[in-house]
Amino acid sequence: MEKVIKNNDKTKFIETIKQIIKGESFTNFEKVIKSDKLSHAYLITFEDEFYNEQFCIAVAITLACGKSQPCFKCNNCLKIISQFHPDVFTYPQNQTFLVDDSISIIRNASIKPMLINYKIFIINNVDKSTIQAQNKILKTLEDTPKNVIFLLNTTDLNNVLQTIISRTLSISLKPLKSESVAQILKAITGKVDYTAINLGDGLPGKTLSLTNQKIAAEYDFILSMLSEMKNTKLIINYINKFSEKSGFLNRLNILQDVMDKLLHANFSSSNDEKIQSLVKDFNVETIYGILNLIVESKKQFEANVNPNLIADYLLFKILEVKYLCNIKK
Repeated sequence: MEKVIKNNDKTKFIETIKQIIKGESFTNFEKVIKSDKLSHAYLITFEDEFYNEQFCIAVAITLACGKSQPCFKCNNCLKIISQFHPDVFTYPQNQTFLVDDSISIIRNASIKPMLINYKIFIINNVDKSTIQAQNKILKTLEDTPKNVIFLLNTTDLNNVLQTIISRTLSISLKPLKSESVAQILKAITGKVDYTAINLGDGLPGKTLSLTNQKIAAEYDFILSMLSEMKNTKLIINYINKFSEKSGFLNRLNILQDVMDKLLHANFSSSNDEKIQSLVKDFNVETIYGILNLIVESKKQFEANVNPNLIADYLLFKILEVKYLCNIKK
């Protein structure tokens, strides 16, 4: 999110925050807010950077508004939305959380809040901060001034210092239901892209990155390839298309997503009819084999192996396991 939200983006932003507040994850957290038993510091863990940032802003708005549900109209709500609130700070100030950011927080935390009951510090992607910056803020997290609340978030808890984790209350969020992602998507883009939602794995940020026609076309191509690739004669055309260097890694990622969904569909029915129709061609054993091949294919691509050679081997192996899977039946 930009430092200052443009007027024509405010409506979309507000609608997004509203959808987050309605969600199951936020509802559970809201009970803590309303219990008056707030911790001085929270560490939000979820594998989606976009949602982590918006979730923390939703918490800040809820704390600042003072009403049972944020009104998005009062002075406090509007100032947070515009990122001009004197008691709500968002870090890092640039790309990465640095020592200078920690020094700025230490300085600002010692000043009493001006408009609301709390000074709120949001630190995004704390896992990507420098070790020095994390160490610098430890004392403030351990001996937090009265009426100061820290909202840290991370996509990778393994890259957060254990001393940071021990000084915060960890909140792990779960992937969102498709309906919730659809509402967020509609709030931001004005439409619902079910292909992106199917590929997004309950992660709003990932889903947003997939909402374009090119990705949808690639997804349909992969599904068609898996369905129609029945003999070596047909496979040549698919190899040529799959191995195009532009978008090759993306096609590997989509293939991996499809295989993950097929794996789940082997244990329970999928709502995606195209995925469900492919289950008969791929059992659990063959899917694990293909997933391993995809991982190897990515390594080969990173090592500058010719994409045509990679695609040739990968697709022929997929055809082989399809054949063997159907023979066993």
